[in-house]
Amino acid sequence: MANPTGILDELQRYRTDAYRLAYMFTGSRADAEDAVQDAYEACLTNPPRDRRNLKAWLLTVTRSKALNTLRRARDTGPLDENLPAPEPCSLEMLDCLRALPGEAQQIVVFKVLYGFKHREIAHMLGLAETDVRKRYERAKRQLKEAWIL
Repeated sequence: MANPTGILDELQRYRTDAYRLAYMFTGSRADAEDAVQDAYEACLTNPPRDRRNLKAWLLTVTRSKALNTLRRARDTGPLDENLPAPEPCSLEMLDCLRALPGEAQQIVVFKVLYGFKHREIAHMLGLAETDVRKRYERAKRQLKEAWIL
C-alpha cells in the first residue's frame, strides 16, 4: 500500500481516536480494528486534497466504515461485558450512548469525546448546524434521563 506524500505519518496521530470511535459504534475490539484498517486503506487509496482538518476527515471515514461493519453483522448482540470500555466512558455510559438513535450517537461522540464544534459536526454529517445543535440537546436530555434512571 502506497504512502502518498507521508499521509500515513499524519494519520497515525489520530489512530487511537479512530479506534475509540469505531469501538463506540461496533462494541467489539475486532470489528473496531477492522473498521480502522478499512478507514486507513480508504484514506491511503484516496487521500484528501486538503489536509487542514485531517482528524475530522479520518473520523468521518472511520464512522462510515464502522457503520458498514455493523450493517454486515447486524446480529452482533450486546456489548461484551469483559471488554474494557475506551476512556473516558464506562460500560454503562456506552450502553446509554448505544441506545440513542445512530445520528444522535454520532453527534454526542463527536462533540463530547472529540471536542468538535457544532459547525464541524454538521459538515461531517451533512446536516445544518441548527439541526446538530437541536439533536445534541435532545440527546443530552435522553442521556441524562437514562443515566439517572
